[in-house]
Amino acid sequence: MMERKPRVFIGSSAEAIHYVEAVFEGLKRDAEVTIWMNAFDELEYTMDDLEKQLDTNDFAVFIFTPDDIIEIRKEKYLTTRENTMFEMGLFWGRLKRGRAFYIMPNHTKGIVHKNSMEPLNYHLLSDLTGLNPMRYDIRDDQDIVQEVVGACIKIKRKIREKGLFPDFQNKIDDLIVQKKESEVVANFSTLLTLELLKSDRNNVSIFLSDNFKRAHSVPEGYEIDDVGVWKVEGTDGLKHVAGKKSRIDFYHFNVNEGIVDDRIFVIDSYLNNEIIFIKKSDFYNTYLICYPIENSMVLTVTFSSEEYDAIDLTEDEKDFLLGRNKRLMKTINELFGGVCL
Repeated sequence: MMERKPRVFIGSSAEAIHYVEAVFEGLKRDAEVTIWMNAFDELEYTMDDLEKQLDTNDFAVFIFTPDDIIEIRKEKYLTTRENTMFEMGLFWGRLKRGRAFYIMPNHTKGIVHKNSMEPLNYHLLSDLTGLNPMRYDIRDDQDIVQEVVGACIKIKRKIREKGLFPDFQNKIDDLIVQKKESEVVANFSTLLTLELLKSDRNNVSIFLSDNFKRAHSVPEGYEIDDVGVWKVEGTDGLKHVAGKKSRIDFYHFNVNEGIVDDRIFVIDSYLNNEIIFIKKSDFYNTYLICYPIENSMVLTVTFSSEEYDAIDLTEDEKDFLLGRNKRLMKTINELFGGVCL
């Protein structure tokens, strides 16, 4: 799978929209760009949305324009809107200085503002002086794309140099999941070995079904209904030997010949040696997974949602589920591949 493009967040006030659009045009070939403007009041401010942006972006660019008038020691100055600087601080704290940038005007003296009778100087918070600013050039011809092109070139160099943000928390979470998966597989293997040592072979299929049901992961909000074990019966077909009692407990290998709809998926899975993952019923969103175990059997997993009107699983969610159970299936293939129960 191809690595995604780096994601860039652009923050600004509503008044800076023209600069935002110009920066967007300058970066869109190298990154997935999200535009975020403070075009709302405090009642509409959604920190949850902003936190999502913090978690999903690799870089951040903020347009500092002289929007507001402030008074410091009885002197009036122009400054950037507080919301923009607040968001800048959030991204700087998460992404660090090499991934968070701000672009300010190259001309900071004697700026004319619509709410001031006299030209004012631009004031930048002293806390931001440690973060090297980039500049946009105020031009007489008002070609805003050209005003930001220099800053965009520098930002693109940084994007190519640093790439995706290394999210260490996600890596830690992945390691925790892998550890849990390893523990599940180890426990499954140990219990199975003990069962093989103390029981006759007729019980192994039942034990496999019961313990596989406990070990196999399903999406949050879903529960496993049944795990079926279908054993190869000579050269004729597959026989149901464990799991909930089936209405039909044997299928010939040729049962699907000439059939387009209503195929017997456990047979297709075995003959094609492929995992089949399908939605079996709209009733409580019931799904079926068929796992072929080399040339000996097929395991079927049926699971359904706890909610009647659950949303369908996406293809990405299906792939993620198969990935979470990959180690378990590898262990079962190593234990049972080519073995007749």
